Amino acid sequence: MRVVERPVKRPMHCAALPYVGQSNHAVRWVDTGSELPGGFDNHVYLSDAAVREAMQALRYPLPGEFREVRADRDRLKVQLDEANAELEALREQIAAVQVLKQAGYQQARKPGRPKVEA
Repeated sequence: MRVVERPVKRPMHCAALPYVGQSNHAVRWVDTGSELPGGFDNHVYLSDAAVREAMQALRYPLPGEFREVRADRDRLKVQLDEANAELEALREQIAAVQVLKQAGYQQARKPGRPKVEA
């Protein structure tokens, strides 16, 4: 298979969408290199519109959707890296507190203002 600018062998149109012909210059083509058995004009070309429809039928993401998903993935990866760095810093703090408790250090008094008893 290879990408070509337009069909050069007959039937000069898309095998999957026959209404898309070679005169449409905005279309890219896939030359499958295959020939259908039987009569004449059997070379198989696929237009980019046919390939996109096949992608949708198979539930593959289209190029625009793929770019959006990749951008979301990159953004989430940055958030995950930041969260992992914060988690590691907090784990280090907890480890430091545990070391102090094991050494016998405790709070001098409870935090906050003392209660006034009447």
